[in-house]
Amino acid sequence: QIMQMITRQGIPQAQVGDTCEKGQVLIKGVVDIINDDGQLVRQELVPADGDVYIKTAYSYYKEFPLAYEKRIYTGKTRKNLVLQLHSLEIQAGLPGHPFEHFDQVGKFRTLKLTENFYLPIIYGRNTVYEYQIVKKKYSKDQAEALARDFILRFLDEIMEKGVEILENGVKIEVTEDRCISRGTIYGLEKTGDCVPLSSRQETPKTEETEETVM
Repeated sequence: QIMQMITRQGIPQAQVGDTCEKGQVLIKGVVDIINDDGQLVRQELVPADGDVYIKTAYSYYKEFPLAYEKRIYTGKTRKNLVLQLHSLEIQAGLPGHPFEHFDQVGKFRTLKLTENFYLPIIYGRNTVYEYQIVKKKYSKDQAEALARDFILRFLDEIMEKGVEILENGVKIEVTEDRCISRGTIYGLEKTGDCVPLSSRQETPKTEETEETVM
């Protein structure tokens, strides 16, 4: 639906309140030449110029389970020194580790003789951090807060495209095992694409000029 329409040059082919479709001509790139008697003499092609803002509907749906797994780090670590020469790697320290679940972080440097002369020798340290997997479940308040966060991220993505949010109709429902968000978000956005007039087809375009069709 057209919410705002400003025509600076050309002839409007729609008005505020009209429902428009993709490819529809909104501003025609011509002007009427009228004589002193008020009669139409001819039409001249001009670059169509105007701003058209439409109300657009965005459907939103997202769900996630209330049950989830969380990593709990135990504080236990295992460290190994590493020296690598070409494809040969030497580790110094306790071999292996007894951890079932772990993250590994390595910090390495390349040996150099001068500021810009590097040797094919890499040295550093691997650190292994043990963690346990604990099963948890979101409460109703936690699930709703997480769902709202997802919705806000979606709104931010829309607004980054220049869309002004008019109405947020998304509702959040928490069941026994899932959280479901669904609804429609309405936004105000500028529309119109320029297309060379020579490429016009039988199907109408959005906005027409001497050189372009929006």
